[in-house]
Amino acid sequence: MQITVTVPEKKAEEFLALLKELGYKHKLETPKKSKPKEPRL
Repeated sequence: MQITVTVPEKKAEEFLALLKELGYKHKLETPKKSKPKEPRL
């Protein structure tokens, strides 16, 4: 399972640590100028 999230830079490190603690494989993306992608469930 792969989860892609977008978080504010302030929270990024904290969030990354949380994900590692939970054992998720994660991909962290910084917002780009293109349209934000809506999460698909």
